[in-house]
Amino acid sequence: VKVTTVAVDNTAPQASVGFNGPRFMDIAGLPDAVGGPLFIASSTAVSLSAADPLVNDVASGLKEIVFGVDGAGLEKYNQPFILAEGRRALAFRSQDNVDNLEALKTLQVAVDATAPRTDVSYAGGVLTPGYPSDVLPQDADVLISGRSAIIMVAHDPVSSDVASGVKITSYAVNGGEFGLYTSSISLAQEGIHNIRYLSQDRIGNVEAQHILKVAVDNTPPVSVINVGQPQENIFGVLSISTGTPIAIAAQDPEVSGARSGVEVVMVSVDEGAFTVYSGAFTLNPGTHKIAYKSKDRMGNEEQVKSLAIIVSGLKQAALVGVDGIDASGTADILGDLASNGEISAKGSVRVTGSVTASTITVQGNAQITGQRLIQNNSLPMEPIDLALLLSQVQAISQTSQIPQQFIANGVLTLNNDQILVLSTGSYLLSGMDISGQAVL
Repeated sequence: VKVTTVAVDNTAPQASVGFNGPRFMDIAGLPDAVGGPLFIASSTAVSLSAADPLVNDVASGLKEIVFGVDGAGLEKYNQPFILAEGRRALAFRSQDNVDNLEALKTLQVAVDATAPRTDVSYAGGVLTPGYPSDVLPQDADVLISGRSAIIMVAHDPVSSDVASGVKITSYAVNGGEFGLYTSSISLAQEGIHNIRYLSQDRIGNVEAQHILKVAVDNTPPVSVINVGQPQENIFGVLSISTGTPIAIAAQDPEVSGARSGVEVVMVSVDEGAFTVYSGAFTLNPGTHKIAYKSKDRMGNEEQVKSLAIIVSGLKQAALVGVDGIDASGTADILGDLASNGEISAKGSVRVTGSVTASTITVQGNAQITGQRLIQNNSLPMEPIDLALLLSQVQAISQTSQIPQQFIANGVLTLNNDQILVLSTGSYLLSGMDISGQAVL
């Protein structure tokens, strides 16, 4: 009698997939993850394995694993492989040594080989290339102020219907360590800065590093007022004529290599609204306050500066009579005459300049060799603001340095052989009474 033992295997093996390298499972359904839920990198090695289960103490063992990608014919699996970017359909199954064949399994895999891209934008004052010639430095990628914000937004582009989505954005300033970007970046320190930045997606594709050269300008321009001729400095107050040109110039200083340049100069007269300065100007007679300031292209605005100024017709005429002028005798007036009322020349008076008044009368041997202009003038009642000058003199007066024996009720009094020596300066007096052989 012969006895043969037969092992009967009716159970197919079970194959599975493994990954060696970056992978990401989108469980939450993230809005920027496209093509998932299973994502791997193009460098991730895909491996297949199978086991023939032991059933009733019988297993014939694994014969082979076959697989195919994207509907291609099945081929024998020998070693791990990688997949090209895109949405890939992996089909596989295993077979044991008695030809039990596993049912075909499929797995959808999204292969992402494309790195994210980081876009940079700005909030607040900003200048970008195509700079005016006065901007420094000309090779900066952007010019901002300390009040500006640098905003980075990364996105993972959909390539071949796949994008795993952005994981992080990192940046470093001026050679420092990289840190996570979580909110807009501000640079308070004036000067030139280099910002390195990059982003990474969820399966490890890293963007090439970018370097942003940023110039920061926090310093306002400096304005200077230039008053032309004719002019006279009277106790610290500038007196000019109606024809004296007034100009304002501004310059934006370079600080630590950065300068955005002057954008606008503003001017105000007599507490009026500020307007854009466009060129030299003149003023009508009277006392005026000129206020001015400038602003650079980053919005840095200087503090308002001001200048008090007297505009007087006295700078344009030899003699000004608000209510009228009555010249008689043998006087020679070398220059122009002006009045709101009548100008009368009598006797042998000779006027070598022009005469402007509402009425002009010439009698006897009087002569006017210049032009006669009959017109209504608007000369101010006070050609010079004496109150303003008085306040200036009071502030700088050295009267207290005069010995009291020479002052009586504000009048400087010297008589007989008295001698008084005063140093150079300004003295406010009600009058002077110098008599006899007195010397001042």
